[in-house]
Amino acid sequence: MQHFCKRMFCRVMAVAVTFILSVATAFAQGQYALLTHEGQTTVFRGADALINANNAATDGDLITLSEGQFTGTGIYKNITLRGSGMGVNGGKTTRLTVNDDINGQYEYFSLRVSSPDGGGMLIEDISCDGEGIVIQGGNRIDLVRCNTAVRFGADINSVQDMRIINCFINSSIDNSRGSDNKPQIIGSVIDGNASGVQAVNCVLEKKGDKSVFVNCILTKDRYFSSRKDITYDHCVIIYELDESYDNYFDSDYADLQEHAPDCKMFKKATPVFKEAGFYNLLDENATEWLGNDGTQVGIYGGNLPFDRASNVLSIKTLKVADKTDPEGILKLEVEIE
Repeated sequence: MQHFCKRMFCRVMAVAVTFILSVATAFAQGQYALLTHEGQTTVFRGADALINANNAATDGDLITLSEGQFTGTGIYKNITLRGSGMGVNGGKTTRLTVNDDINGQYEYFSLRVSSPDGGGMLIEDISCDGEGIVIQGGNRIDLVRCNTAVRFGADINSVQDMRIINCFINSSIDNSRGSDNKPQIIGSVIDGNASGVQAVNCVLEKKGDKSVFVNCILTKDRYFSSRKDITYDHCVIIYELDESYDNYFDSDYADLQEHAPDCKMFKKATPVFKEAGFYNLLDENATEWLGNDGTQVGIYGGNLPFDRASNVLSIKTLKVADKTDPEGILKLEVEIE
């Protein structure tokens, strides 16, 4: 019933949908959510559109959000939640705000999620306020191109298979109590500390422990590189201590060479170009410092918020007919890109 072109900047015209809303004339402007269930699409409007779409969703459904601001909620179903952008460096933004009454008491996060057994959850192209996304537990959860803080219920990641891909984690991620079950962080920026994670091709802005770092660029403060509970594999470590602590560099460098001889360490003169969200090695270093797969360390995917995959669509405009046809079907014109 609904046909989406998989090319970028394509247009879908006159799509027949089942429309469930008490007021059908309120679709000219503003934020909206499309709930796709078994080929039929239901449209929800306003700041609570995500809440209402989520309440109506069942496992396997897709919720697509326009640009704009939506009140967050708790999602405990195996669904796909897809926004229009995570709003980094002037890009499009689907923003989820803190919901102070998800569980009948004041909360500081935008989403609380759990993936039931037997399926998985995908959340992509959104930005979250407050403490961001709280991972309650479940079977599998993927976060893709999200700008958010990440928290775990009881500070332990109980998700059996969790991946964070091309995200901007705008705070620390702490899985120190559950480090045996490490979330995989791939091609992302962690603007804070990282505990109990497995990071590949990432940039870590502060410090980490109980973690595995592969092909990463890491900044460093004192006590960072010599920790025995960190595994480094083909990483570049930027030593950013004040000059008064220069005497620590030699001992830390020696320790690094003993435990991770394939890694590089440099003082404050950074070999990383980090302007407007670009986190790659400078040209003169890019071919010298290679990861264990033979390519340069650091983020793959280019400038934040990273290149959108060709089959990932977002809503650009939505027009709804004034009334249904004789068979009760409402014509919906959607422009996606």
